Amino acid sequence: MGSVEIISLGDDFARWAGIAAESAPEERALSFMREVVSPNREYYEALVFDDIPAGERRLKAASAIAEKYYEKRDAMGEAFGYAGAALRGLSEEFFSMFPGCRNGMTLVAMPSLRRFNGREKLIGGKAVAGFGVEYFIAERYRDAAARDRELRLTAAHEMFHLYHGEKSGIWQSPGKTVLIWLWAEGLAVIASRVFCPGATDAEILMDDELAGAGDGAFKEFFEILSPALFSTSAADLADIFNGGRSYRGLPSRVGYLIGLLAVESIAERGVSLSEMSSWSEVRASEELKSSLFSL
Repeated sequence: MGSVEIISLGDDFARWAGIAAESAPEERALSFMREVVSPNREYYEALVFDDIPAGERRLKAASAIAEKYYEKRDAMGEAFGYAGAALRGLSEEFFSMFPGCRNGMTLVAMPSLRRFNGREKLIGGKAVAGFGVEYFIAERYRDAAARDRELRLTAAHEMFHLYHGEKSGIWQSPGKTVLIWLWAEGLAVIASRVFCPGATDAEILMDDELAGAGDGAFKEFFEILSPALFSTSAADLADIFNGGRSYRGLPSRVGYLIGLLAVESIAERGVSLSEMSSWSEVRASEELKSSLFSL
């Protein structure tokens, strides 16, 4: 079994907050970039700024949130401690349920500039998932159990991406088709349900409206999306999978729903999640394409 490294940027954040206390508001974004982003450049380059060119646009992204971070610095500090400890326990539980991740994984608790609650990448040959600590501040939740469940669902999804990538060689990297992204996301959404028994479609999709569309809308949605199945366009991928965007009028993040329904139809034939996660890219593409056109 692979090892798990848990990294928290809590100390860097605390150092920045101390400096920010002595700074004018307009200087806080600059010091955030210096004290938090620069020492952790590999994580920010890959997970946060991968689609934002260097320079003023990155500073602008930090400026939009730095003051909120400062206002919530105590809550953020608590969330760093919470997330680091919780991810340790969740990763141990995950490995007991999904053994076989040969090279391990790195989980990073970090300020994500509100760009994600969880996101994964292969960084320098290492399987890495980042978790946006601001999404796990205690005051966002009605109680501790709700926060625990949200992190469990998020962690399961992202850790499965890492497990799947290590096991099959399939990563959601530039140049991969929409079809492969549907496959990877469909598997990860189902993994969240396996890791969180009893979770609803709304919980595993993290979207009430998308879950409400359900099976009834599949044919309509797929008919619109199908011309893009073999697209490798970054714009198409963003429109289909990113929140706040839409592909030809379809619901935001529609790829997660279509991937889920298609992979579920394969699972209904008696194929296990473990077996599906070991399929090569060629096998996965053929199986998923067949499932999509038969639904």
